[in-house]
Parts: sequence; structure tokens; C-alpha cells
Amino acid sequence: MLAISLMRGQNLDRLLPADRLAAMSGEEHIDFLLDLAQDSDVVPPGADRHYLATMLGFWSANLRLYHRYEQRPLRGGITLICGADEDAADFDGWRALGLASDALHVVAGDHFSMGTEPLVAGLAEVIGHVLAESERDLPGPIGDRP
Repeated sequence: MLAISLMRGQNLDRLLPADRLAAMSGEEHIDFLLDLAQDSDVVPPGADRHYLATMLGFWSANLRLYHRYEQRPLRGGITLICGADEDAADFDGWRALGLASDALHVVAGDHFSMGTEPLVAGLAEVIGHVLAESERDLPGPIGDRP
């Protein structure tokens, strides 16, 4: 969302040349990004350094997963977990793909905060339930599954 804010021309005067960014320590990067994110209204009010560091770790992990992903045909259904703080209309596209009503789960928070303490416990509970249900529906030992 910070990138989208920058693409819209917000806070462009705050961007730094690559050599200045490269000279910053990790802590200075966090401070710079937090200040920029707060000014762009892309983090919740009261977000602090710990919040941003957690989100950067989350985003980095997602990027690593994205780069290693190999597309294969989907066997089974889709489970969608969304945050209660999000606009339900944002998920209409998933419903159009045939998402069953029982495959939509709502947890506290938004897309990013649901993965942080203390909300992550609710997310983990839903994921555990979904995995238990899918294990029950699949035949054979886990190692034999495609």
C-alpha cells in the first residue's frame, strides 16, 4: 500500500537516492519507512517500529514464497480468511469464482494485523480448524497425497 501511495504521487518529495538508502542501518530503514508510512496513512494509527518491523518480515516472507511458487492445477476448494476490519465487497471476486459460503472465515483485524500478536491466535485457530477438516476429507496417509 505504501508503494501505491507513492505511485499516486503522495510523499514523492520524501524519497531518497539509492546511495543514501544503502548507507542507512536496518534501524534507520525502519524509522524512515515508518515515518513515510504514517504520513501516507498506510499503517494503522499508533503503529510503531515493532509493528512495521513485523510487517516487513511478513512482506519479505510473502515475497520469498511468491518467487518460489510453481503454479499447478488446484485440487480441492478455496478457503478465504479475511479480517473483520476489511470491506466485505473486496472479496466479491472470490465469491464469483464459486467460493462456498462455509469457506469464508472472518477473524479480528485486517489483512496485515491478523498475522500479529495478539490477533494471530484467532487466525491460527481458524487455520487449524480448516486443516483438520481437510485432513478428514482426504483419503490415505498424508505422505501418499499429491
